[in-house]
Amino acid sequence: MCGPAAILGAKAVVGVGKAVGAAKRAGAQKRALRLQAQINDINADSLEAQAGRETAIGRTNASLRKTQGELQMAAETANAAGRGMDVNAEGTMDSITGTIDWSTATDVESIMQQARWEALGIRARAGNTRTEAAGQRAQAAAISPTMSFLGSAIGSAINIAGSAYNMKQAGGLGGGGFKAPKSFLRSVDNNMNLVNQNMNRMLSGGI
Repeated sequence: MCGPAAILGAKAVVGVGKAVGAAKRAGAQKRALRLQAQINDINADSLEAQAGRETAIGRTNASLRKTQGELQMAAETANAAGRGMDVNAEGTMDSITGTIDWSTATDVESIMQQARWEALGIRARAGNTRTEAAGQRAQAAAISPTMSFLGSAIGSAINIAGSAYNMKQAGGLGGGGFKAPKSFLRSVDNNMNLVNQNMNRMLSGGI
């Protein structure tokens, strides 16, 4: 049959295990948040590059449309000259050139506007992604494996102290010829050494 010291010692071992587990979980969560923040930074950089490409594509397409308009203008002028029209006379080509100029300018502006809107939307997504990354870093910074360890260990210590008090009140510690105080103290010392060992491992990066 286990004596009170053995029972309390077992509770201390379990408490240390729980504290170490809490520290490991906190450390894993901290690392996961940092990793996700790094991934979001990469994604944001990719989105920024994509926005730049959209703008460049818009400029290229607009330039192509201008060239198309110029070619159309040249073709219409050649056609008019072929029909015997004096293309150099004032007002001869106004209606034709006016229509081509308007159509070309409208298309170019539409192409550039579309590219601007595309780039703006992508940059907004990049900004949101960077904000998310900053939030994840803040969450990671707020997580402390050491404090998780200590919080769990303190909770276990309070539980053990309560158990010891209840045992004493019930006569299980002291009185009644019970000779366990020294063994109990040795058990506590052994478990405190285990606590210190795990704390050193955690602080050195082992947890």
